[in-house]
Amino acid sequence: MTPVRKYQFAPHAEQAAAWLRTHGIPAEVVGDRVQGAMGLPTLQWAQLQVVVLYKEHAEAAAGLLAELDAESEAAVDDLEASATPDLSRLVGALPPPCPECEAPLPMDARLRACPACGAGVSVADLLVARDGPEALIAAYDGDASPEADREMPFLASRGAACTACGYSLEGHGDRGRCPECGQLFDQAAMKRRSGR
Repeated sequence: MTPVRKYQFAPHAEQAAAWLRTHGIPAEVVGDRVQGAMGLPTLQWAQLQVVVLYKEHAEAAAGLLAELDAESEAAVDDLEASATPDLSRLVGALPPPCPECEAPLPMDARLRACPACGAGVSVADLLVARDGPEALIAAYDGDASPEADREMPFLASRGAACTACGYSLEGHGDRGRCPECGQLFDQAAMKRRSGR
């Protein structure tokens, strides 16, 4: 048996060995287990190694493990990207002011400090605090269409909806532009017309 890589955690080592086996390289996980409370196994292992059964597979195994690392990093990046709202999709939304210096902040969810004063900020959190959580619906991948509002009637029922796209306008003031499509609205006039 030839060691290929050391791991601290059993799930990582098991995943690596399974990856190698699915690519035709016989591999195993060897090492001493660290005992947790009352002798139960823990996720942490000491001296845990992935080994290949034949020395001539060691170089190919190292290359495959590098591919696995790259795929894992790409998956984490994709997850982070999908969890970050794209504030450029909020058409017509007013940028929130910095809580410290009141300068308008760029509509960028990745921004961590005010460009004017350097204070720590989260633009998405400031938008939610000002406009409510539904203000960010359009900022995420997925369906932000009127059909989505019909599937979630609690949003549309809480306030007037944009006549152009059906977006809930609750928390957006009496007059302004729809953050979803940019259409001008007057909630009082819409409520009078609908008889509410």
